Amino acid sequence: MLALHAQDASSGLKLKQLPVPSLGPEDVLIKVYSAGITPGVMKLLKMGQSAVPTTVGHEAAGVVEALGENIKDGLNVGDRVRLHPILSCGECHQCQLGFDSMCDEAAQMGFAKFGERTGLYAQYHDGALAEYVRVPRRFVDRLPDNVSFDIGAKLHDAATALRVLKLAEVTKPNSTIILTAPTGTMGTVTLKLVKFFPNIKKIILVGRSKERLESIQHLTEVETVVFPISAPSQDSKPSSGPPGESIPGPPQPSPIVRQLRELAPEGISAIIDYVPAGPTLSQILPALATRGTIVHMGGSPAPLQIPLVFIMSKAWRLVGNRAHTRDDAQEILDWLQSDQLVISDLITHRFPLKDAHRAIDAIETRDEHVWMSIIEVIPEKV
Repeated sequence: MLALHAQDASSGLKLKQLPVPSLGPEDVLIKVYSAGITPGVMKLLKMGQSAVPTTVGHEAAGVVEALGENIKDGLNVGDRVRLHPILSCGECHQCQLGFDSMCDEAAQMGFAKFGERTGLYAQYHDGALAEYVRVPRRFVDRLPDNVSFDIGAKLHDAATALRVLKLAEVTKPNSTIILTAPTGTMGTVTLKLVKFFPNIKKIILVGRSKERLESIQHLTEVETVVFPISAPSQDSKPSSGPPGESIPGPPQPSPIVRQLRELAPEGISAIIDYVPAGPTLSQILPALATRGTIVHMGGSPAPLQIPLVFIMSKAWRLVGNRAHTRDDAQEILDWLQSDQLVISDLITHRFPLKDAHRAIDAIETRDEHVWMSIIEVIPEKV
């Protein structure tokens, strides 16, 4: 089978012919029709968090090609399915609470290991940017007939955005939130999901390109405001108070913070931050209201340029997130099946598997307006 493969952590991804995976008694072999792609896998490979050699790709949908001998629960060869790539033990405290993505064995097939223990990832690290993928039965979901393989593959991103919105805990009616880096996959699908959170009445879209920010405003029924922002100069970092103070004072409001406060006189209830690098969050954070929430899922290595005492005095909640829970995925699947949620218009780019490298380049360079991109392993007939 053809697969996008990493031989080691440093030599990059290559299309390669590999044997079709053999099945264990509890395994499902999926013939992949559609797969998603993310540039983050390259970063994790270089960081040593991904097993090698490995096939990459954690988003996929297709049909059941074969079943392990112990699977007798009604799943049949030919059934339409999606891969739930978040591996977990199913037994630990986090799993019992429903937070399977926080399991000590948490990992994503075709992506990386996140938990302290290796668990299933040692056996199932190979991902889905291939013609076939082997998956434990409990991580396979049936796909309704009215949900395409493309959407089945990208459901992973929608469920993750749902988890982020839940973590923001916007309980105040008529709230304003900030959404950073909103013109990519996570930002655009977040805009689609905001309608399920009725307390959010205004979204300030923070990004670098005014044109690209304006191009996504139609994706939500909620009021949006475009707020282009550029990187600060070296001499415009937030002030932490006069030199010599043992306890630094709050940062002085910058022009950016003053403008944001004018856009939300009653306060900004939450910041959803998808920025992967740079000082954006530090620039806008002082605009957050008392007891506001910051949810970060951009994977940024940049430190916050805000004294902890200021975070304490404002009683802010800073929440990190990775992926989503199985319940989040099922909730998205239910909304898609009932047509309460439509995300097919977010797919801007499709590539055949043989052009997977071109897909990665498009996402990384951002020269084009890429919202969601799909690898069509087998193009679905409409």
